[in-house]
Amino acid sequence: MSDSENSNKPGTEGRRFPRLSTDIDVVYSSIGKTAPETANHVKDISEGGICLITYEDVPIGTVLTLKMVLPETNGPIQVKGKVVWKNKFTIDSVSAPRYDVGVQFIDIPQEYREIILKHAFVSPKRRAASPREF
Repeated sequence: MSDSENSNKPGTEGRRFPRLSTDIDVVYSSIGKTAPETANHVKDISEGGICLITYEDVPIGTVLTLKMVLPETNGPIQVKGKVVWKNKFTIDSVSAPRYDVGVQFIDIPQEYREIILKHAFVSPKRRAASPREF
C-alpha cells in the first residue's frame, strides 16, 4: 500500500541524475535539532541525492546531515541534504508505517559528488564486498 505525500516526487523521466539501487547504510540527523542520529538504509543513490527508507515521518523541507560509507572511501563522508519528497508505505506483516524519503544533496563538495558518481558506476561485486563502518 502506498500513500504519496508529495506530488512533486520526481518520476524516472524527470530525474536529473541516473539512480543506482544500492546496499549502503546512512546515519542522519536533523540540522538544528538535538534528536539523536538515526541509522537507516539507502534505497538508491545518485549524484544529486538519495532515497532513504525510514520509520520516521521526516517533514518535507527538513535539512539533514547525512553520514555514509561508500566502498570508494576509507571512512564516512558527511553531506547535507534537504527532504524534497516522501512516500508512506506499509508492509502487511509489519504494523508500523515506513517512508521512502527523497533527499536532495545541498552544498556538497565536488570531491564527494565525484565519489558518489564513481560509486554509481562501480561493479556490484566490489560494492557487495565493502565493509560498512561509522
